[in-house]
Amino acid sequence: MGATDSKLAFRKSVFRLFEEKNIAWDADDFWSLFWTLPESVNDVFSLVGASDIRRARDTTRENIETLVDKILQQMDKLIHEPSFPSPHYSTLHLLNCCRVLTRIIPFLYEQNDDEWERTFFWTRRSVTKNSSATTANNDHQQQANGEDATLPSRGELLLSLTLRSLFLAGFTLPPTLKSDDNNNSNTNTNNQPQQHVNYVIWETGIGCSTPIGSLRDNESHRVEVLRLLLVLLSQSMYVPATQYLRKGGLGGRWLHSLVSGTREKRIILALLCSLINTASNYNPSAWGRAAPSVVVFNDTREQLVVLCLRVLLLLLDTHSPASMLHLLEQQQQQQQQEKDLDHNGDNDDYATVEKEWISAAEGNKFMYFLSKIHRAQDFQFLIDGFYRTLSHPMQGLVTYLPASSKRSKCYFEMTMLCWKLTQINPRFRAYLMETERALDLTLVLIYHAMENKLDPSQLGFVRMCVFVLQTLSTDRRFGTKLNKPFQGHASLPSSIRPPPSDPAFAGSYADFLILSIFNLIATSRGHLSILYPSLIITLTNISPYLKYISAPAAGKWIALFGSFSAPGFLLADQNNPALVQYLLEAFQNVIRYQSSENGALICSIVRNHIKFERLSELDLDQALSDMTRKRQQQQQQQQRPLNLRSASSASSSPTVATFTIHDDDDITTSDDATVSEKALGKRPEESAAASSSSSTSVAAARRMPQRQASSSSTLSLPSSPAATGFNPDNEWLESWRLQWTHALDYILAVTDRVLPVIQKVGERQALDTIRTMDLQPPSLASASANGNHGLRAVPWSEPIIVGVSSALWAHIYLQTPQAISPWHATHIRLFHIKPSASNSTTATVAATTSSPTPPAPPFSNSAPPTPTH
Repeated sequence: MGATDSKLAFRKSVFRLFEEKNIAWDADDFWSLFWTLPESVNDVFSLVGASDIRRARDTTRENIETLVDKILQQMDKLIHEPSFPSPHYSTLHLLNCCRVLTRIIPFLYEQNDDEWERTFFWTRRSVTKNSSATTANNDHQQQANGEDATLPSRGELLLSLTLRSLFLAGFTLPPTLKSDDNNNSNTNTNNQPQQHVNYVIWETGIGCSTPIGSLRDNESHRVEVLRLLLVLLSQSMYVPATQYLRKGGLGGRWLHSLVSGTREKRIILALLCSLINTASNYNPSAWGRAAPSVVVFNDTREQLVVLCLRVLLLLLDTHSPASMLHLLEQQQQQQQQEKDLDHNGDNDDYATVEKEWISAAEGNKFMYFLSKIHRAQDFQFLIDGFYRTLSHPMQGLVTYLPASSKRSKCYFEMTMLCWKLTQINPRFRAYLMETERALDLTLVLIYHAMENKLDPSQLGFVRMCVFVLQTLSTDRRFGTKLNKPFQGHASLPSSIRPPPSDPAFAGSYADFLILSIFNLIATSRGHLSILYPSLIITLTNISPYLKYISAPAAGKWIALFGSFSAPGFLLADQNNPALVQYLLEAFQNVIRYQSSENGALICSIVRNHIKFERLSELDLDQALSDMTRKRQQQQQQQQRPLNLRSASSASSSPTVATFTIHDDDDITTSDDATVSEKALGKRPEESAAASSSSSTSVAAARRMPQRQASSSSTLSLPSSPAATGFNPDNEWLESWRLQWTHALDYILAVTDRVLPVIQKVGERQALDTIRTMDLQPPSLASASANGNHGLRAVPWSEPIIVGVSSALWAHIYLQTPQAISPWHATHIRLFHIKPSASNSTTATVAATTSSPTPPAPPFSNSAPPTPTH
């Protein structure tokens, strides 16, 4: 649409949509303007304004309905026209049909009129054969032999036409593929519409070893059609998070119609493999080979990969009706099982979660066929694609192209696909464990989590990285793999490289993971508070299999326990004690299963035995009194004149108090001397940084904000229970004390045995002695004889489902350029968007859900998690 007159004519046709009521069906000169005049997607989005669509929808809805019908009719005609593409039936016309539907459908979702949607999109139609609405359609619409013909619903027809457009020779496939069925088309007229539609896999990879020779135009056309398919599945964005699983927030009928068993197997396999192969073949480094004149950031290939990933993730959504029915049943059964579960039993919920995913696949054919992939070369192809993309920013490639080093737009999607695949296909997870790829994946996940930990708009991405780590940790082989020495740390990016204070790092992958989790928590300023449970659970899951944990890693692990068990944090939220429980279980697992190979950790536990004793003797009234006193001291300190405060400013706490994370190694003055009371951790947690000048700089750099129930602000040390909205009482504390009492008693019994040894021979010699000691407390041996421990997977719960889905849609919303964003200027209800302070044209996610509180952490809010012994 290069001419101004053409743009003006198209703009007038848009005005006519809401200015004139009941435009005639046979006004073809008018309706055809919508697919003949625009020349680009920008034309459609710039000339069809949001206010225009709303006015037509609200005042002349019949015109919108007729427009949709005319576009469906034209798409049907183009797809089944033997001469397509041709000047009279051009690819531009089909593209414009997709573009106009992409533009207007979000505004139809926005109105939230369930009855109208059901009637218009999902009611099958009966019309006479000579009706004007069907005379232009092909034979497949005239299914009856009598006077009437039953047509599919508009929703089903639109999905069918969209899928056909993705496999249309001369449009999204090379022209050479359009004549495959010509020889047989005259034998049965019902086969004629299939002669241009060829359900072949777009690229080599899973299910395809021979390339089809796609052209650049084919890829650009796939982008347009996939954008339409993504819009059709975007109805969830217009449903409040509180109603997400109950009011059509499941992708609605659109998703169910796509993933249900009624669709042909060949169509599902062709689409599934095409999307997977396109994403897995992506090579971000190929940007560096582009010509200098190429606008790299508008690369069609990257757009195609991103859309393939997004559509694939939605197709793998577990929210089919069958899956959701199973979910509700499982939740009821799990609640009953938790009530009946013996605390001394094995609480391995990983098997339960895996069964839930497998059962969900029965209601989703895309999940089902993905779960059936089993060839090693296919798994290698998949993990190579994941790693190639996710490791790209770590490689530090040198190039003369300034744009070639920019971030890819598909890191989040790649990570989420990897997470879904590890859940859906146990064979893929087994392949990762049997090879070294699980370790490679761990490195890139930690890198991206560290790089994005302070960016609120990337919280969903960091959450995916943590979820993948937690899922990997549910495989016992992963813990064993982590014991491998880590020799390539010097080549890591600086953000995840072991600290300069430890240039001779010679630990294992387990040490690296422990240090990384510590750094994520200690340096994220509370932004990742909702992920603390998943991070700590990851350590608990792998703890029974870890050997030779280094002294630095042991120190950081104990530092986490010291901060999480401090009364100021422990009493701030009703679920904070769960973190302490997980850490106690982890220490107990290490001692029970691998004590002879973990002298450094045991010595670190013994050196800090005061922290464990303090938790055992915790008195609620005294703790609240101490917290009030410390708050008053802080307020008095800040009210003092500046010149009087300057001397102690390095060790004072800010108004919004944070917990200092310091490890015991920072305050240990000698390795061969008998451990003193100070080195054993007797000093108060809150004042340790101030009392030792040698550790001030280290401790000041390691601040851990309090975890909280609200994501809007950092939790401060409560001067009273009402300060955080949570009022701890003795009944609540005793319920948690019962949860962790066995693990805590186990650890204290071990410290009672090892402490005299360390005091007698020194810590260095004690390391050799510990290897030969039987540290199993006799009084607790019977409770520990079974050798089982619980593996906690990411639960298949409503908060997790809503949180993950809203994070995906928020990411899609934020990453789509506004100029061609179908959802821009619509009223999104699934999440909140607020303008960025630095740039009003960008947005950040204000909340992942529309509910007053963020999604619950991976443990039940209604009751504490059941401990494992």
